[in-house]
Amino acid sequence: PELVHTFVAQLKSRGLTVCALLQYPDCDVKTLLRDKLCYPDVEQAQLQELVMRLRSAALSKDGECGEDLGQFEREIVQQARHQALEEELNILAQHATTMERKLEALTMEHLKLQDQASPKVQGEVPCEIPEDFVCPISGDIMREPVVTVDGHTYDREAITEWL
Repeated sequence: PELVHTFVAQLKSRGLTVCALLQYPDCDVKTLLRDKLCYPDVEQAQLQELVMRLRSAALSKDGECGEDLGQFEREIVQQARHQALEEELNILAQHATTMERKLEALTMEHLKLQDQASPKVQGEVPCEIPEDFVCPISGDIMREPVVTVDGHTYDREAITEWL
């Protein structure tokens, strides 16, 4: 906004009208900004882009061009805000895309880890069960192992039924 206020003040001091400025060819606007108003390159580019946007906006209003510099200043400020919002939206869209990709990668990694950690389902390669976990009487995995006086381990249900 400060750049815009300075720009409008310089237009007023040179006796330029908004219509005259908007009718300048692009090369003359650049010359005006650089040579007569002495703006640095960065500010020249910003102001030249704003003048071009205002020119297209004025053309879309059937060539209407008011002479009010205050209105011109408001339109430039509005265009600058619009441009800043567009740039912010583009940055946010890029961040959203990046975050979506990261989320997708994390989801895939989570699913892979979950698959590796899950017990094997029927039809898949069985895991080996240590021999010490199998009851010598029933041949099944012991659910409640007990040790007898002779030092052997059996499943409680199997040894109880056998005795």
